[in-house]
Amino acid sequence: MLFVAALTLGGTFVSCSSDDDSASLIGKWAFYKTGGTVSGNEILTDYENYCSTKRDYIEFKSDGTAVTHYFNSDCSEETYSSTYTRSGNTITLGTESPETATILQLTGSTLKVKYTDEDFPDGYGITVFQKIN
Repeated sequence: MLFVAALTLGGTFVSCSSDDDSASLIGKWAFYKTGGTVSGNEILTDYENYCSTKRDYIEFKSDGTAVTHYFNSDCSEETYSSTYTRSGNTITLGTESPETATILQLTGSTLKVKYTDEDFPDGYGITVFQKIN
């Protein structure tokens, strides 16, 4: 369930290649766009933050920890921690009930992932993140 929370939609990712194999996953990534595939086409909308002054984000740390930061409408923060691993373009969050995803794009400024989501007719959800400091 942590991966579902971390990516706003749940599931298993499908493999594709990243744009820049040297780009690092380590760092803070703000939620930017969410959506999925319909008839093979991506349908993405802006991610809606509940706090008007802070952006929700996930931080991948070099020690294998992922921390997701959500800000409520009153801008109070909730965090969720998990472990993660990366093998090629596959990210796995958690160990008890691991959730996996595939990196579609990873550059110095953009992380785009695809995962199984039954809410979409084609069965895939997509989340796009922007790198933040």
